[in-house]
Amino acid sequence: MSNLTRRLITAGVGIPLLFLALFAYDGIAVPAVLLVLVVLLLWECSGLLQLKHAGIRVLYAGIGGAAFFFVITISRETSLLVFGQASFNLNILLLSWFCAWTTLSSDMREFWTSRKKKSSPHYPSEISTRISSASRTAKFLLTVGCLLVLVSLCISFWGLYAHISPWILIYVLAVAWATDTGAYFAGHAFGKRPLAKRISPKKTVEGTIGGCLLGWALALIIGFWWIQPEFGWPKYGVILVSISIPILAVCGDLFESVLKRISEAKESGSILPGHGGLLDRIDSLVIAAPFTFAACILFGRYTQ
Repeated sequence: MSNLTRRLITAGVGIPLLFLALFAYDGIAVPAVLLVLVVLLLWECSGLLQLKHAGIRVLYAGIGGAAFFFVITISRETSLLVFGQASFNLNILLLSWFCAWTTLSSDMREFWTSRKKKSSPHYPSEISTRISSASRTAKFLLTVGCLLVLVSLCISFWGLYAHISPWILIYVLAVAWATDTGAYFAGHAFGKRPLAKRISPKKTVEGTIGGCLLGWALALIIGFWWIQPEFGWPKYGVILVSISIPILAVCGDLFESVLKRISEAKESGSILPGHGGLLDRIDSLVIAAPFTFAACILFGRYTQ
C-alpha cells in the first residue's frame, strides 16, 4: 500500500471522527479529546527532546495535561480570555527564541555544519547526542518551551471551539491542512529547489508556493463568503487572517522539522498511518491557531 493511499484512508476515517467529536451531543467530548491530544502531543515531543526515561516522559505529558485541564475547567472564563490573548504572544516569543538558539548558538552552528560532512565517522554520534549534549539552560528552556507551546495550542483550540465557533476552528484546520496538502502535491509535481535543505530536505520552494496559493484561495473564499457576513469581521481582518494562516502553517511545520532534525527522527510518531505522529499533523497549527484566536478576540468575537 502506497504512502498516499494510507494518507487518504487515514483522512477518510479521521475527518468524520473529528466532526463527530465536535458536534455530537453538543460537543461534550471535546474537552476530553483535547486533553488526550495534549498528553499525546507532549509524549511524542518528549521523545524528540530525548527524555528517555519513561517516568519522566509520563510526568512531562501529565504536567501539560494538568495545566490544560486547569485552564479550561478550574479557571474563570475571563482567565481563558487572558490565556487566549497571551497564547499567540507566548508562542511567538518561545519560537523566536528557538529560532535564535538553533541558528546563533555555537553548539547548533557546529551541528548544522556537521550535516555537510556525512562521510565523517563521527557524524551519527554528533547528531544523536546533539540535544543531550546541549547546555542545561538551553535544554531546560527547550523542554519547558515546547510544553508551553503545545499547551497553549490546545487552549487556543478550546477557545476557538467554545468561545468563538466550532466552524472557525474547522476553518483554521481546513486552511492549514489545505496548505500542507497543496505543498505535498505541488512539491511532488514541480518541486526542484529546496526550501530549507538542512532542516527539511523534501520541502521545496515550489511546493511551499503551491501550498500557500491553495491555502490563500480557500481562506479568502471562505472568509468573504461566510466569515465576514456571519461574524462581522472587517475586510482587512479577513484578508489579514487569510494571508497569515498559510504562512504561519509553513513556519509551524519548519519548527517541528528542526526538532526532528536535531533529534535525528524521521517522524514524531507512528500513530497515524501515512502521516506519522500527531505532532506531524498538528505542527502547522502551532502558530496559526493561537493567531486566529487572538484575531477573533481583536475583532470582538469573544463570548462569555
